[in-house]
Amino acid sequence: LKLQFLYLIGGRTTHPHLLMMGRAATGLALLAAAAAQPAAWFLTEAELGAARGGAARDGPVFSEGNAVDPYVGKGLMARVYDEVAAMEEGDVLRSTNWLTGPDWELRPEMNGTETRIGYVFQAAARRRVNVSNLVWIGRRPIQPQADIDATKAFVDMMNEAGPYGQARADDRQPHPRFGSQHQKTYVMRRNGVTTSCVGGIDITKDRWDVRGQNTSYPARPGMPAQAEARALRLLSQGGQAGLPGEPGWRDMSVCVTGPGALDVDASFTRRWNNAAAGSWLHPCKTYPEAHPTAAAPLRGLPGTNHAAPDGGSVAVQLLETYACDYACYASFAPKGDQTALRGFVKAIDRAERFVHIEDQYAFLLEDIQEALQRFLRREPEGKVVWFVQYPQDVSVMTTLFYFMWQPLVAEFGTARVKAYYRLGEVYLHTKLRVVDDTWAFVGSQNLNRRSYGYDSEIGVAMVDAATASRGGRTVGRAPHAIRMNSLEDNSGVPASEWENMTIEEAMARLDAVAAAPEAQPKIGNFATSIFNASYAPAWYMKGEVGKLVRDLADPYTCGSGLLGAAAAPGGAAHADLRAVHAELTAELAGRAPSRRAEVGAALLHSLGEALAEGERPSQ
Repeated sequence: LKLQFLYLIGGRTTHPHLLMMGRAATGLALLAAAAAQPAAWFLTEAELGAARGGAARDGPVFSEGNAVDPYVGKGLMARVYDEVAAMEEGDVLRSTNWLTGPDWELRPEMNGTETRIGYVFQAAARRRVNVSNLVWIGRRPIQPQADIDATKAFVDMMNEAGPYGQARADDRQPHPRFGSQHQKTYVMRRNGVTTSCVGGIDITKDRWDVRGQNTSYPARPGMPAQAEARALRLLSQGGQAGLPGEPGWRDMSVCVTGPGALDVDASFTRRWNNAAAGSWLHPCKTYPEAHPTAAAPLRGLPGTNHAAPDGGSVAVQLLETYACDYACYASFAPKGDQTALRGFVKAIDRAERFVHIEDQYAFLLEDIQEALQRFLRREPEGKVVWFVQYPQDVSVMTTLFYFMWQPLVAEFGTARVKAYYRLGEVYLHTKLRVVDDTWAFVGSQNLNRRSYGYDSEIGVAMVDAATASRGGRTVGRAPHAIRMNSLEDNSGVPASEWENMTIEEAMARLDAVAAAPEAQPKIGNFATSIFNASYAPAWYMKGEVGKLVRDLADPYTCGSGLLGAAAAPGGAAHADLRAVHAELTAELAGRAPSRRAEVGAALLHSLGEALAEGERPSQ
C-alpha cells in the first residue's frame, strides 16, 4: 500500500529507493492482470490467523501445482468407486459426510450390491486398506429417524470390517437443533498419489445426478436421459421406476490431485484426532463413544509423490468454517474458523468484471452484501449473477434471499444484478462462487450464517496459472471451465455457446432463456417471476419480529456480526492502518500541489474517515 501510494503521488521523495520500488510494484500489478497471482487473491498467513481469532492454522497458506477436476453427482460417485475399488493393502481412504447409509449406490448402472457405498468401503477395509469415516449423526425432528438409522447402520458396518475399518458419527457441533457436521470430503491415496474431493455432494439418497438433470435436456453420448437416470437412481434405492420420490438434483464437487489434496487430509486428521471432552453444557459426543481400533490417532498422509501426475497448474487454498469458542474444537480451532467467509470477501474486493454465485440458499449475510455493494460502486460496469434454489422449504427462506438481493437491485438495477432459479423439479444444491473467471470456490458452505458461522464446513478456492483468451479477456482455465459447467447445466445451452461471451452477452442470453420456458424449460428469472412488483415480505419478516424470525431460521452463535469482532476499532488491523495513515499523511505534507497530490489527499481522507468511524479495515 505504501509503495504504490508513493508512486501514485509521484515527484521526489525523501526515500528515492521507495519511489523506485513503488514503480516496480505497480508494474508487477499490471503484469498480474495477464497471469493472476495466487498470493494476491488468497488470504495471507496473517489474514488466515485473523479469521481464526488469532489462532494459527497448521500447514501451508496455499499450495500450487494441482490438477482440479469438477464433477456432478454421477461423476463424483463413479470417481470414488473407481478409486476405492482399485485400492490395495496400504492404500488409504478417509471421508467426511453429512448423512449417509450403507445401501446408496455409487455406480447404479452396474446394477449390483457390490457398488453400494457400505459394501465398497467395507470390502476395501477387508483388503487392508486403511479406511476412516466421519459422518454426522443427524437430529430429530429435522432429520427423519430413517435417515439417522441408516447413518448408524453405515457406521456399524464399517466398524465390523476388522482392524482396518473405522467410522464415527460425529455430533460435535454447538447448535442444539439446526447445526450439523456438513463437510463432504473423500481423501483417497492409491499407489502413493493422493486425490481429495471436496464440495457439496453427499453420498446419500437421491444425489446421483447427471449433467443437465432435466427432461428437456437432449441426450448425448455418454450422458443418459433424465428418465433413465431417475430410474437407475430409484431402483438403486428400492423405489419404483417411473415414480420419482424426489426431484432431480444440481450439485458440484471438485477432485484435487497434488499438494492441495494433503491440505484436505490434514483437515480430516485434525477432526479425527480431536479428543476434547467438552463440558456438561457442551459434551463432545460421537457414536460409538469409543471403539478399540480408533484409539491410536491418525497421522497425516506423507507428501512423497504427491504432485499432480500431469504437472497441474492450479493453486488451491483450503477454506473452512468452525464455531468460535466451542469447547469441542479446542484442539484445532479454539477461536473458530471463518476463513471461508473472509476468503470470499477478499475475492469480491478484488473483482473488476463480475461475481457469479450459485447457492442453495443465498440468505442475507451482511458481510457479503456489503462486499458486493463496494464492488458495484467501485466498478460501474461490474455485474452480479445468482443461481439460487426456488422454492425453498418454507417461504421465510425465500424472503431471506430477497433481503440479500433487494438492496443490490434497488441501488444498481436489474441490468447489473441478475438472479435465476431452476425449473423442471430440479433442486439446486451447489455451493459455487466465481470472480472474474480468475478465482473460484467450490465447497460445502451455503451462503448463510450457519455455514459461515458454526456448522463444520470445508471448501477450496482456486486460481489457475494456465490461462486462455475468452471473449477478448484473459481467464484462468479452471475457474472459467467451472463457470461454463454452471451455465450449461442450469440453462441447457451447451458450454461451447458460452465460451466467448462477455458477461453482458451471457446475462442477455440467460434473460432470453428464462423468457422462453416453453422452448427451454430450465430457468426462471427472480426479478420478473418471483420478486416482481406484487412481491412483499410477510408481516412477520419485518421489524423486531422479523429479526427474531431470522435468528430462528438462520441462527448465529458467535455474536451479532461475523467479521466485526476481529476487525474491531482498536484492534491490531486498525493500529496498523492508523500507522500507515500517519506516515503517508506526513509524506504528502511535504509535496508540492499537483493533481496526483490531490488524489492522494482524497484517498487519505477516506481512509481517515473510515478509521474514525470504526469501519472494517477491508472497507
